[in-house]
Amino acid sequence: VAVDETEFVIIKQFGRPVRTVLDPGLQFKLPVPFQTVARFDNRLQVFDDPGPAEQAKEYLTRDKKNVEVATSTCWRIERSEAAVLRFLETVRDREIAEIRLGDIVKSEFNAKLGSLDFNMLISTDPDKRRWGKTVAEIYERCAARTKENFGIEIVDLRIQRLNFPTQNRRSVF
Repeated sequence: VAVDETEFVIIKQFGRPVRTVLDPGLQFKLPVPFQTVARFDNRLQVFDDPGPAEQAKEYLTRDKKNVEVATSTCWRIERSEAAVLRFLETVRDREIAEIRLGDIVKSEFNAKLGSLDFNMLISTDPDKRRWGKTVAEIYERCAARTKENFGIEIVDLRIQRLNFPTQNRRSVF
């Protein structure tokens, strides 16, 4: 089997993983009824949440104000045999991985924004505004959870947009 430089490969024998290939090149495997190949993209993936056709994600701050947050997460499968096997066992493909990733990011944002007052998010005073620290804490927690549970390495987590829900904009402005 030929392994491309943009992928990791797991060779399975009768459905069970027998070998993980992390490096590109030619590898030996038995014919198809005996051994099959599962291929996983090892390049960076970008996951925007919400997607183009999805409703914005709303969060509630400590002082009970709704905010809409759009995030962008850059991720990839961690480069180790154990991580690739964990990815195969838990999520199997990119679509399911991004669903799990979205759930984790949303829960961490929900927990963190629920512990902050709204003025800490939009203040012009750098001493009150803690965006950098807040996003760094969320990133660390998400990265630890995805690495341990799914073999996913989060490379970067960014907030693309922070906004009021449509029904609240008129009263705010």
